[in-house]
Amino acid sequence: QSFMTELQRHIGDDIDAITLAMNTGTMIKTGPGPRDRLATTDRIGRLEAGGTGQRWAWAGQIIGNEAAGVYQAMCALFLTIDQGFVWDGYNEQQPWATYDGTLAAQNLELAGIKVELHDQPRYTMNDWKLRMVRPVGLIDDDETTKAEHGTALVFLMNSKGASNVFDLPGAVDGQGKPGHLPMLEIPAALHIVHSFSLQRPLNRDTVGGRLIERGVYVYAGSVDEPYLSAFVPTPDIALRLAGSLPFGAAVRFDNSNVWKVAVLGDPLVTVGPAGRRVQGEIKVDGSVDLDMRSKERLKDGDYEGAIQDLAMLGSDQAVARLTIALLQDNPESLTPSAALSAIPSLFRVGEYTKLVDAFERLDATGREDGLMQDLLWLCSPYLLARAAADPDEGRRIAALLRSNIRTNQSMQDAEDLAMFLRKESIETAVGVLESLRPTLTKNQEKLLDRAIARVRR
Repeated sequence: QSFMTELQRHIGDDIDAITLAMNTGTMIKTGPGPRDRLATTDRIGRLEAGGTGQRWAWAGQIIGNEAAGVYQAMCALFLTIDQGFVWDGYNEQQPWATYDGTLAAQNLELAGIKVELHDQPRYTMNDWKLRMVRPVGLIDDDETTKAEHGTALVFLMNSKGASNVFDLPGAVDGQGKPGHLPMLEIPAALHIVHSFSLQRPLNRDTVGGRLIERGVYVYAGSVDEPYLSAFVPTPDIALRLAGSLPFGAAVRFDNSNVWKVAVLGDPLVTVGPAGRRVQGEIKVDGSVDLDMRSKERLKDGDYEGAIQDLAMLGSDQAVARLTIALLQDNPESLTPSAALSAIPSLFRVGEYTKLVDAFERLDATGREDGLMQDLLWLCSPYLLARAAADPDEGRRIAALLRSNIRTNQSMQDAEDLAMFLRKESIETAVGVLESLRPTLTKNQEKLLDRAIARVRR
């Protein structure tokens, strides 16, 4: 803070925000105890030697590699938040009712934001899994019956859990794992009332890591156990954002002590009208017109290159049309690399059965790709429901899922699959879970036994 010595240090002076663009930790160890941790971005921008005094700036933190850093910075500068997604996993009893998602959605709508709301009674873990078959950020327009794409999304969520678990009503034994988190149709600004989510944000096997991987560009969450009262109530977050308060300020209590809630991304992100846009041609040496190149590649029969260009352009429908045509007429041209590039687009446009066809064309490396496995499992509720009327298709989907159970949530995936298989054979269903036993610790075996008991009910 030495560079501020010549300035008055308080909110409203020359500098009101700081963004740390470096891969430093999201938390500061302050003592020997396991809970002696504070959020780096709540410590930065405060007076006094220990950083415990009055706040003179709101701080944010950009982490990740060069591409991730540019993504977070450019989203903050150029995107307009015009969609909302609210999931309230809390009941109507106090103190949980203070964080009411329905009121939060109403407050966002004051700013003209179209909101998709999930609150009681559609707020359970089962509701979550069924909803996440589709990407978040695509809202149905009742007047035109067409889905409307937004530019960016404000995502407000209330849940419970730990760094690698989120629990919603109806969940047992930590069933909500990072692989159950949604794909985003558009970039998102996220506030999540949840303990530990940003403790290890560079690890994709945590809640925060997976959400950042999905496309969250500004994120408020905890680095430790902060207790519920550490979070600004969700309706107040929405009201503050609707009033164009900067994100870094909206998620902080006024005059609060330094604590455990961190902000990743640009703290000056706001919800409000789009800035004035000027149409013009930008010439960059060495740049490539991907639309033109994709057409040239199609003419040359370079289908893999064409799919990659179209995917880079965000032309999901074009990727899906080309992939479906190749699967039907020229399947050998859908190489493993082409399938890898096509699968996210197939998911986003809802071509789930074709996604399975493309997944089967992946090589061993592709099938081990975490994103590919997540996409397969996210659409599995649809695939399994559809396969219930077709035994051959059911066996095909079940075999594919079983061979792609995810390492860091193997018990949860195995139980989901076993619940489908038990309709045909309890023993086959239990066998899926029992196959995990040799890899488990004693404590994990207890969880496995409980999962088996649920399958046998």
